[in-house]
Amino acid sequence: MTGRRGYRRWLGLIVAALVVVLAAGVAALRLPGVQRALFDRAVVAVEARTGLRLAAEAVRLRPFDAGLELTRPTAAAGEAQPFLTAESLRVELAIAALLRGSLVLREVVLVAPRLDGARPLPELPRAASERAGPMPISLHSFEVHDGAAAGFELPAALRPHLGAVSAAGVALEGRLVDGQLELSWRVARLQAEPAGGPVLTAGLAGSVVGPAEGPLRLEGLVLQGEGLSATAMGWLGIDADQPLAVEFELEADASRLLGVEAAGEPVRVGGQVDLRTMSGEVRLAAAGLPGELARPWLEAELFEQTALAGSRIGLAGSLSLAQGEFSGAGEASWVRGEEVIAEAALTTSGDLTAEQIPLDLELRLLPRASGNRSLEARLLLPRGNPAEGQVERGRMRLALPDLERGLARLRGVWPEWIPRLPAGLAAGPLRAAGRFQGGLKDLTVRLDGDWMPAPGATVRLAAAGAPMARQLEARVVLEELPLGRFVEQARGE
Repeated sequence: MTGRRGYRRWLGLIVAALVVVLAAGVAALRLPGVQRALFDRAVVAVEARTGLRLAAEAVRLRPFDAGLELTRPTAAAGEAQPFLTAESLRVELAIAALLRGSLVLREVVLVAPRLDGARPLPELPRAASERAGPMPISLHSFEVHDGAAAGFELPAALRPHLGAVSAAGVALEGRLVDGQLELSWRVARLQAEPAGGPVLTAGLAGSVVGPAEGPLRLEGLVLQGEGLSATAMGWLGIDADQPLAVEFELEADASRLLGVEAAGEPVRVGGQVDLRTMSGEVRLAAAGLPGELARPWLEAELFEQTALAGSRIGLAGSLSLAQGEFSGAGEASWVRGEEVIAEAALTTSGDLTAEQIPLDLELRLLPRASGNRSLEARLLLPRGNPAEGQVERGRMRLALPDLERGLARLRGVWPEWIPRLPAGLAAGPLRAAGRFQGGLKDLTVRLDGDWMPAPGATVRLAAAGAPMARQLEARVVLEELPLGRFVEQARGE
């Protein structure tokens, strides 16, 4: 009996000792110094394995519910300045799942993160499939509140149009369970600052679902701002063999989008594009672009003389993409008031990576007036600065049944360019043809024509020069011109 009582006494002492040790351990885990030491050891291990350096102003472990709270945490690539800062981070683990060999995060909450893309980012770790024996991970709830991001470099093709882009008021909600990801986001303020244009501000919302290894289905993306709205859906592949394609519709106020002080009808763009193969189709429709869009490309005096102020430009067309090449066709119109100044047919094709975009143009001036005022040209337009384009070859034709009336119609549009002649002096038909080439700002033109001011009389014209510089040389040959009648017409008799 004494032996059994002694055994029970020793067993009680051992249990009591274990309780004391466990209580001491738990109490020790609650000590700030111990928690900081454990966190610092974990930080060293993470940096050694991933190159990601973590830090926090304060650390709090909650051993009873397997929780971790960090105050003002930061993340950096090695010794660089942190690319991520936040007000706080809260994580809760499922201990039972961890003992079974799975990492289950019951909750992750990140408050006020700030992501700076201008600072170095760590290299992405290898995919889980490339690592031996990955631990299964589940995330039951993930939340981000009041996030912000800035400093990320856009693709070269977008930089001239969007400039610096930043986001504020970012909220994320999601979960990753059994390998399936669900993620939704809202951005209260997405801002772009294109060079030379107005600041563009919009809200953004969307969601994706699918297996974590991809592809993810973009169920809906909505962009809404002042003078701008867009929607998109598609597939977001992670690996190179997964689809990466979107179908989108965009509507924008051209004056707001392009920074001109003139009213205009919305620009509508839509299409379907496979970003892996760069194939698909893009459609454009713009019924009333303000002529003021050309103001940044022209000198003030030249802009006023071209009749662009107060006019409207209409565009409609489509562009097809396939295997890194593009081809497209469209129509354009130029209208001021009730007057149709010009109509044009446009075609283009080429390589998406080429420095210049070729454009074939067929244009008719004053198409509603009698006669023919047309030109054909092939233009080579540099990306990002079409005003510096070149005319590779250009031809024009002019046929006026009555020169005086034809000049009057042209002078009504371009009074600075078309001289006013004495009444009756420019009677009779005119036919001419010419060629032009060179830069859009310094074209050279050659024109040859026949003017028949009276029956049996012909005036042969040959002219060459640079219209934009107002330089012109002309040669005139008179054949059987009745000078008496010509003088009478000049005198108004």
